[in-house]
Formats: sequence, structure tokens, C-alpha cells
Amino acid sequence: MNIETKWLEDLVALAATRSFSQAAERRFVTQPAFSRRIRSLENCLGLTLVNRAKTPVELTEAGRILTLTEMDWRPGAAVFSAMLEGRRFTVQVRAAADGFVIRHRAVECRVRVLTPVSAVLYKRLPPKKVADTAKLVLSPMPGLVVTLDVTVGQEVKTGETVAIIEAMKMQNIIRAERDGVVKAVGAKQGDSVAADEVLVEFA
Repeated sequence: MNIETKWLEDLVALAATRSFSQAAERRFVTQPAFSRRIRSLENCLGLTLVNRAKTPVELTEAGRILTLTEMDWRPGAAVFSAMLEGRRFTVQVRAAADGFVIRHRAVECRVRVLTPVSAVLYKRLPPKKVADTAKLVLSPMPGLVVTLDVTVGQEVKTGETVAIIEAMKMQNIIRAERDGVVKAVGAKQGDSVAADEVLVEFA
């Protein structure tokens, strides 16, 4: 079996969202299909790339290591091109305060470039608390709210449609990942929302 480029893109989306359902929405596929594609990548490589026992999901050590070759980029250039696991890809690059912001399709990551001394000092900084988003439904991408299908006080079951977001002329169904009662609604029909903007909060 040959590795497909879309599988690698799936893994990048999963690393960014740490959620199978959000990554599937970002990749415009159903969650079962997305899960099968990640499993196909693991089977092809003969490695376990994702720790599914943790919530949010985490990549294993093997999932964090990929072979990058034939890099074509120079400082200041807006496009980076290389081979990832034997597949050609390109990303957009823009400068940031202490490194670069790299974007590939709907996935954006920040990369720090530090001197050895700065890297040592960064390691001594206290870790930031990870925001608890367990009770939040976030928009997986920038877009327009087509419908918001819940109201404050409504009881919602896992898998129920919470909202529909239109992005790049495609409608993306946002589903609840847990049971709960709606505490607050952060958007309304017709609103433009950013990636990771809160759509719904559960009590």
C-alpha cells in the first residue's frame, strides 16, 4: 500500500485540533472516514501514530517524527517547498516575532526559531495552562454561520447537530462531542466567525 498525500494532511489536521471530529470537519470528510484514513496511514507505516486513549488525543513519539527532504526555501520567501515522507508539498510562510507562522490549507502552526541561550530560557518558563475546552463547541475554521441549531437551556446529545458553518463555498456540520445542556450561545445565524471561536458553551 502506498502512502497518500491526503493521509499526511489528515495527520497534520489531527495534530492541530487534537480532535478526530474537528479534524474531520476541517478535512471535509465524515469522522468514520477520517478515522479509517488515519488507520490506513498507521498500517502503511507499521506504526501507531495516535494515542486514542487520551482526551484530547495526542500524537505518539512516532507520530511526531516525519522525514523531510529536498527543502526549497530561503529566509524571506513566502513559500516553503519540500518532500514529506516522499510526497511533495508546499506551505505559506510569514515572519512572526520569534519565528514563523506556517500555513497549509486550513492548518496554521507557529514555529519558534531561537538561539541556544533563548531556548534554554524558554524551557525554564512555567508552562501555560491548557484551556479547558471540554464544555465548548468551537468553530473549526473561519466561516459564516448558516444555522445555529441549539438554544440556551436545550439538552443536547452527543452527535447532534449544533451548527452549520459555510467555508470555501462548502457547508460544514458541527456536531456535539458530548451530552450537555446549553449554557450560552456565542454566535447567531449570519455571523462571521473565526477559527476556534466559541459557538456554544455547555453547563
